[in-house]
Amino acid sequence: MAASRPYQPPTPDPAVFAGWEQYPANLQNYDPVQTRGIQLNRQITNVASDLFDQYIRVRVIDIVEQGGALTCRRDVYTDAAALRGVISPKANPRIRIISINQSGSITPLQITKELMLQILTRYQVLPEFLEVLLSFGSIPHVAEAGNSNLAVVESDGGTKHTSYQFRYAEENHTPLKPPWSIRQTGVYHQHNTQFDLWILLNPVGGSSLERQLEALERFQSSETLKKITRNPFRLHHLVFDAYIRNWRWHIRYLGEKFEEKSDLAFVFDPNLASYAVVSFDAVQVLRDLHDDVMALSAHCNGDLKVIRVLRRQQMIKADILSLETFSTLLEGYNESLKVLQNRVQNTVELIAYALDTKKQDAAAKLNEHIAGLTTETMDDNATVKLITVFSLIYLPGSFVGTFYGMNFFGYNSKTRRIEIGKNFWIYVMTWIGLTLVTIIFYRLLRMRHDAQKRKTHRLPLVSTKWASEP
Repeated sequence: MAASRPYQPPTPDPAVFAGWEQYPANLQNYDPVQTRGIQLNRQITNVASDLFDQYIRVRVIDIVEQGGALTCRRDVYTDAAALRGVISPKANPRIRIISINQSGSITPLQITKELMLQILTRYQVLPEFLEVLLSFGSIPHVAEAGNSNLAVVESDGGTKHTSYQFRYAEENHTPLKPPWSIRQTGVYHQHNTQFDLWILLNPVGGSSLERQLEALERFQSSETLKKITRNPFRLHHLVFDAYIRNWRWHIRYLGEKFEEKSDLAFVFDPNLASYAVVSFDAVQVLRDLHDDVMALSAHCNGDLKVIRVLRRQQMIKADILSLETFSTLLEGYNESLKVLQNRVQNTVELIAYALDTKKQDAAAKLNEHIAGLTTETMDDNATVKLITVFSLIYLPGSFVGTFYGMNFFGYNSKTRRIEIGKNFWIYVMTWIGLTLVTIIFYRLLRMRHDAQKRKTHRLPLVSTKWASEP
């Protein structure tokens, strides 16, 4: 145990942890009608390897009233027995804060399942907090972006229980991935007139919230501790103040990323062959950015609902005004996200329109080229047909002339002219007959070719069976 001041915890009392294995069914005010005790316990068991660690590091901050003076004690526990000894006595400090960290945003909480359920049993933490607890051990799920798992319940005796998870953006200081991460802090607050318990689930060690809580130790017997003990709800303000303004810088980062891709898409010449590749890359990045902005807007709305509910519980006007300030900030960030989302959508549509226009222009040029080729083909076909007809007539006559020779012609020596013989009609009739036979033979070949062509391109018939047939 590492402690800022020497402190010897008492011996653990096993009686206060009785039945922790059945949590939440072991709670004193357990209602089986309203609470899914068995299912929740089974869910904890199923995700225990992702949610809990074998290594323990739990920070406990106590604000204690002694002789009218307020003192703040901060201790870090790495031993389960020592931590049980601190939380088992029935005498509680005025305010106790139990802070549990993850070593990273997607790593297990630094506490064992056994010890976590014993803490929940000791302080009779209502099962609504399990919805927050089960959200840890992995990155915030995109399907739960707008759900803060907010619950405000008042149990018998007037004790009020508040639990929620607060999501925010935070720089991760890692060069190998985007500089911002979406993280969450889980909060449970149990309040009555004698005792206030806080359980905080932090995504990383040394978080901004933890540093602010550690600073409380410097305000021994100060007005700050008095204000907190008079109104413990002020600790909610620490959560919001630690993270809420990060949204501004994360949104600015997204805006710069958008400007970079939109400028590249608009400056690049659409007539270049590589424009489609560059535009696709820009559209892909912008689409991812659009999805991120939508998720961030949902996160902001979830945080805004938490603040609005807590504002109704405040009794001091100054605290109400403070929460209104946080609410106004979130509303402004949400409006900024809507503007960025619309700009991203408009840019994606404009790039898509430019690509469609380029495709239409290319299609028009292709159609024009095909039309020219079709015209040329038709002209060539007409020429081929003319040559075919001429050949069907000329070739039989040429063959007949070759066959008969010059028998139908003679030379008149008196007139010195070539004369056609009286039997020339035989040549003409033979020519006509052979031409007709050639045409008929050509037509038969053409009909046979067309029939085979139609048979080749005919679609096969597919037999269809009705559903009623066996």
